[in-house]
Parts: sequence; structure tokens; C-alpha cells
Amino acid sequence: MKRRRAIILIVVLSVAVLGAAILVVWRYTRPHSHGTEYERQFAMACLQTLRACSDGTEIDDPDDPRLPQILKDLKPTGSMVIPEYSFVLFPGAPNAPLEYHLNRESEKSNEWTLYAVKRDNRGGGHVEVARITSEY
Repeated sequence: MKRRRAIILIVVLSVAVLGAAILVVWRYTRPHSHGTEYERQFAMACLQTLRACSDGTEIDDPDDPRLPQILKDLKPTGSMVIPEYSFVLFPGAPNAPLEYHLNRESEKSNEWTLYAVKRDNRGGGHVEVARITSEY
């Protein structure tokens, strides 16, 4: 009985370690850029807007000249800016997600990830849309 428990414990721990190793390898071998061409352009437009709002000002006017056209097309109702780190856009278009946000992976990283919060809110909220690499 004890031997059987020991074997089960070894198998469970081995599977857990293998799973963790696979996740680590997957995380660090993914391409630095992914998503469709439109999604990468959208992410770059968010980064361009973050740079334009480096003083922390937010954009509440959908016709603001700091917004690239690809973002204006979503008729944004507002935004939030954390300089050098994050840009959040609240689209007003009826079929758009509730929000998009572009975050830097870490303080010193050149890797940026674009997330969306879907309207139906199924699937845990934030969904990764695109990943880009760019200097701030």
C-alpha cells in the first residue's frame, strides 16, 4: 500500500515537473511578434499613442490628432495612460471589445502585448491579441 502511494506520488510529481518545463519552454520560445497583420498594426498604433501621451494625458476625444486612424475607426470613448508602460483604449464601436490595452512585459523589456476584453466576458476576461517588439 505504501509502495503504491509512493509510485503515484512520483508519477504525479513527474507530470507536474514536465508540465512546468513545457510551459517555460513554450513561453520563452514563442515568436516575439504574433497576431494578424492588422492586430500588429493596431498594437503599433497603441504604442505610437502611448509615446504621444508620454506626459500621462488621456485621450477623450475620438478626433484627437494623437490617435492614429486605425484607433479612430473604433470611435473611442476614452483612454488611460501609464507613461512608458501601458495604454488602455475604450472603443465605442458596437462590435468592438470593451477595452484594448497594450502593456510592456516588464519595466526593461522591449516586448509589448496587446490584450482585449471581450463583450461576452466568457473565457476569463483578457485575451492576448498580439505581441510586438519595439523600443519605447
